Parts: sequence; C-alpha cells; structure tokens
Amino acid sequence: HYRDFSAPEYVIYTFIDDHIRRLYTPCNSFDNIEFIEYSQSKNGLKRKNTPLKYLHSLYIFNKIQNYIFHNFTEKNSEKCMDFAIKHFEKSKELFEKHYTDTKFIILLYPSEDNVFATSEKWWKLKDEGFEIYNLNDLTGVDLTSDEYTLSDKVHPNEKAWEIITRALVKKLNLK
Repeated sequence: HYRDFSAPEYVIYTFIDDHIRRLYTPCNSFDNIEFIEYSQSKNGLKRKNTPLKYLHSLYIFNKIQNYIFHNFTEKNSEKCMDFAIKHFEKSKELFEKHYTDTKFIILLYPSEDNVFATSEKWWKLKDEGFEIYNLNDLTGVDLTSDEYTLSDKVHPNEKAWEIITRALVKKLNLK
C-alpha cells in the first residue's frame, strides 16, 4: 500500500531520446530484446510480445533497426512526443492520488540527434507542475562527448552521473 511509505520529496526521471522507442511501440515495433514494450489500446496500455528478439544480436540487424527507427522518428516526432507527454501526465496523476506534495522533475539528457530532448512540447509539462531541466545547461558541460558516455555513445557513464548529481543537489538545495 502507498500509505505504508512516506511521501518522497521528488520523483526524478532522466529522459534520453531512445526512451521514446521504449514508450511508443511503432518506433520499434518489430524487435525488442532488452525492453518491455507496450502498445496503446482503448483499455489502456497492453504489454507486447517480441517474437524476433534473437535477431537483435546480429550487428547488421542492429544497423537496419537504428536506420528505420531514426527515419520513423523524424517523420513521426510530433506523434511520439504527444504519446510521451501523455505518459508523464498520467504517471504524475496516478502518483498524486497518494502523494500530493511530491515534485516531479524531468532531466533531458542530450543526444547527438536530440529529436525529442529538444522538443518545445516539454515546456507544456512545466505548466502542469513538472520541473524540466536540460542537463547540458544544468551541468555546464557537453554530456554527449565521449568523456561522459558509455561505449554506446548514448547513455551516461559514471563521470556523467557524478556531475549530474552534483548539479542537481545544488539546483534543489539538497545540501
């Protein structure tokens, strides 16, 4: 039960462009080995099976998948962003039924193409009580550089998390 836990002061979500693929099925509908995938139905979200998961390990398949994903997102970025925004709005709504004073923070992690992390639609969520921070601006460093990413060139490494944590502690006056 929710009432068994004390209310957290913050809910913090670090958004990376690739998360759209994880939220919105058509962005990557034919394969998914590592992530649980959902599709939207009239009754809400429905978990999707991924029958071709073993193809993911093939290098050429990954290259084709990335090409298709990036082409899809460029053509459908508005639709994908609308879905992501609904996801965050619903998450906040459900959480606030139990914890009314918790602040919601979305950290926008930069990527090379920044299809979603730079969308103006994020600022709509500010009007709904979310705090939104661009992590390059918050930290004062270029988090897309090799110094701050894992070998995949997308996800933050330990050094990036150290810088992000220090900047967030300072911004939220958590000392």
